Amino acid sequence: MSNDRASVASLTDIVWVGLAAPLVLAALALGCGVGWLRGGSDPMVISMAVAGVVLPPIGLAVIWPGHRRLAMSGLASGFWASVLLIVFPLYFPGERADALDQGVQTIGAWFDWSASPVGAPLDRWLPAVRAKTVPAVSPVAADGPSGPPVLEPNEPSTVPSPQPASPSAPPVGDEVILPYEGSGASLVVPVGFAHNGEEVDVSMIFDTGASFTSVDSSTLRELGVRIPRDAPEVKVRTANGERMMKLVLVDTVWLGGFEVNGVTVAVCDACAHDEEVGLLGLNVSGRFLVTVDQQTRELRLRPRDHTDRLADVRYWVHPAAKATAWPDGRVDVEVSLENQSARAVRDAVVRIGCDDGYDVPITEVLPDEVSTNQVSLRPGADCEGYTVELVAASWG
Repeated sequence: MSNDRASVASLTDIVWVGLAAPLVLAALALGCGVGWLRGGSDPMVISMAVAGVVLPPIGLAVIWPGHRRLAMSGLASGFWASVLLIVFPLYFPGERADALDQGVQTIGAWFDWSASPVGAPLDRWLPAVRAKTVPAVSPVAADGPSGPPVLEPNEPSTVPSPQPASPSAPPVGDEVILPYEGSGASLVVPVGFAHNGEEVDVSMIFDTGASFTSVDSSTLRELGVRIPRDAPEVKVRTANGERMMKLVLVDTVWLGGFEVNGVTVAVCDACAHDEEVGLLGLNVSGRFLVTVDQQTRELRLRPRDHTDRLADVRYWVHPAAKATAWPDGRVDVEVSLENQSARAVRDAVVRIGCDDGYDVPITEVLPDEVSTNQVSLRPGADCEGYTVELVAASWG
């Protein structure tokens, strides 16, 4: 009778091991696959997968009291493999299907066995613990536990945020002297434009109350500047009320011997008067310390020492962000910046408006490309609703 019981127990043990085997093999394929997807060498990937999948349940079986350690090995291995398969998407979101395919196909190739893709069906069948994606609520814009830097509120990591120019910013370099005509708020100064090899010299009204430089369409055509139908637009307050104006990007504006590159210009025929083709706004004049000498009827301009060009850049780039809230309280944010201009953008800072606010630096975005930066916010950051805003940028 005791022999019969022993036989039944042994058979039960083998059944438990057999039931656990597919789960263990799947977990091993998953562990190897995620390592190979990251370019790991075969010995390192295999040893790490075996250590993570096989050793913990075997260790538990060894210390388990009693004599049915084979059954315990099967039970522990099946349970541990199931846990690994289920929680994998929590730490490697979106990679389970690819990792399974990579592991199965690579291992199968060693035995001359051609495996059809199994990752997607298994990924759909297996349950998963996943993170919660939090959508942005920004009116402006609009993966694992380690890696991205952790930002504290209002602390732009180790990259200092470029600061907009202020009236007290110190001037640098030599000054340029521009003769002017007129008086009061209607000072007319000579300005040069250059774009795509074309150059024109014009007269413009020096307007310290205009945010944008505005030029009539005739002058832009002379420069060869194309005005697309889908050009960005901005609401501008004029003497005749508010109106929407299309924006274009001009290569260079010259004031005497100083050049300002990458100037956003509003297309405004109504802003031209007589010989003046438009208004010289703060996105150009604000880069200089200006002194009016009424006796000599001259403007003295000294360039300020700053590089932030947010006023010119902001209409050509589109910030966005995707926040992922993990069950353990972590919040990861992937910030992207799309550049739709023909110029490179650098030293951009995107502000995530949640908690007390986080500044995320993006070093460079090439023309017609998208750059991203992923950061981790402090654990427990309240980002159920957040905004995304570009707060600093310069041309490359």
